[in-house]
Amino acid sequence: MLLGLALLLSLALNLLLARRGRGYERLFNMTRLDPLGAMVYDANAELPDDARRVVFFGDSRARQWPAPPLPPGVAVINRGIDGHTAVQSRLRFEAQVRPLRPDVVLVQVGVNDLIGVGYLPAERDAIVANCRDSIAAIVDAARAAGATVVLTTIFPPGRPLAWERALGFAEVEAAIREVNGWMAGLADGQVVVVDTAVVLGDAEGRVRDAFRDDTWHLNPDGYAALNGALGPLLAELLP
Repeated sequence: MLLGLALLLSLALNLLLARRGRGYERLFNMTRLDPLGAMVYDANAELPDDARRVVFFGDSRARQWPAPPLPPGVAVINRGIDGHTAVQSRLRFEAQVRPLRPDVVLVQVGVNDLIGVGYLPAERDAIVANCRDSIAAIVDAARAAGATVVLTTIFPPGRPLAWERALGFAEVEAAIREVNGWMAGLADGQVVVVDTAVVLGDAEGRVRDAFRDDTWHLNPDGYAALNGALGPLLAELLP
């Protein structure tokens, strides 16, 4: 019986790893074929000239973020792309965000850069520095476009699975905390920094189980909690 249970557990783990592997293989090939996500979005949508515009920008966490309730006459446009790093997002800002003439740009990006710390520990400092530089460049580009920036800190991870702990989870978590602490210094009259851990975090600073879809992503309840704080802020920032 014990041998049978061990075999079932091994089979389940192998299926999980195979599924993860297929996901990473797809992401790898999509990055090779379309490194800046030009195929993800068609030409920028036609919008009413008088619409005030909020652009959600960044990675899969931004893409999955539903628009909060906002006043009439506000268009919310999503330009998040699954798997994108801050480096990729920085390079596609001019093509995918500036032409929309946003009033507000909400940025959620950086976790895909920092997950690399777990796989490339010797490159840790360079990965963190490159992530910070890219986020700063996105903020500068949005400011130059005349938009107010809502810079949301990188969502903290949830409780890790055992195999994730073995892949440098603690180091990734520490890198996220470091970059989030640095973000606070970017706040000024045109940049609002929102600490997402205040809304999402448990006593350990990780995403509460009630808000997590997996270790790295939120479920609808997590986004609803964020929008409870974000909606009034956006309404206040809109001209």
